[in-house]
Amino acid sequence: MIKIEKLKKKNKNKLFFFLKKNWKKKLIFIRNKKLFDWMFSNNSNYNFYIALNKNKKVVGCLGFVNDAHFDKKIKKQNDRFWLVNWLSNCNYPFLGIKLLDFLLKKEKPFFVGTIGTNIRAKNIFSRLGFIVGEMKCGFLTNHISKPKIMSYKKFFLKKIFVKKKISLVRTFDIGNISNFIANKSKDFIKNRYLNHPVYNYQIYKVLLDNYYIGYVVARKVEHKSSFALKIVDFDLKKPSLLKDCLAILLKDSHYEYCIVYYHFTQNLRNKSLKLMKLNKSVIVPHYFNPFVKKNIKLNFAYKYLNKKKNETLFVLGDCDQDRP
Repeated sequence: MIKIEKLKKKNKNKLFFFLKKNWKKKLIFIRNKKLFDWMFSNNSNYNFYIALNKNKKVVGCLGFVNDAHFDKKIKKQNDRFWLVNWLSNCNYPFLGIKLLDFLLKKEKPFFVGTIGTNIRAKNIFSRLGFIVGEMKCGFLTNHISKPKIMSYKKFFLKKIFVKKKISLVRTFDIGNISNFIANKSKDFIKNRYLNHPVYNYQIYKVLLDNYYIGYVVARKVEHKSSFALKIVDFDLKKPSLLKDCLAILLKDSHYEYCIVYYHFTQNLRNKSLKLMKLNKSVIVPHYFNPFVKKNIKLNFAYKYLNKKKNETLFVLGDCDQDRP
């Protein structure tokens, strides 16, 4: 007999034991309870569903991080649910599917998705009617002859030019922001990035001829006393202007490169950021904890559960991709 229920505080350690024993990678939130509470705490419960066997042991789990977790004013029809840590004991056939079905029936999201899923889960999502694919990855590199983090052939080096009259203003108070593609408010930006319990994010207002045209959120990463910059979130009136934003961030800086993962849905999917693309001639690491010197492909899967399909943008700051 299997019982599926929302995670309560009394069962939190049971979930941690299950994940510690069965998850391939070490999860920092098992050691850092503050991070877990920040990501999943929801009043007296957590945004996690668990499956308990007759001995009341956790044998499966499925968590979610929804946009409204960081902004309570987000309406139900605009709230995106991002699935994380989907895992079940192989001794219980189809338990993973049952967990997903239970979550969808209880939460009734209009949009559900995930980023960073493995090939096996990606194939399962596809059979369940989800749209699947790979996040696009673009980057710009500084003119560094002997990089310590990335590697590339000499002919790959290019000088950086800023073509538009763009300026970036770093801020700790995003103020009233306008949305162009993403549906993220100042409260979301504040609670998701400025109030992060572990990471320090750089938030920039983007101005074109002194007029506000969007924002960029970045995070500095380090390896062997060398640095790179991840773009974890952005929303611009013209997405192609992100290239100029990256050029400004790189210019006169010590960063080896700026890297961004993204995906535009629906009618926006053909938009191009006109950045350098990953290929066999260049390695631009994405993972730093632990450090992995290889190009990384990030799979995604998503599904709209009602007829209305809002155009949206996926970034590293969505789901749980930018967590320790």
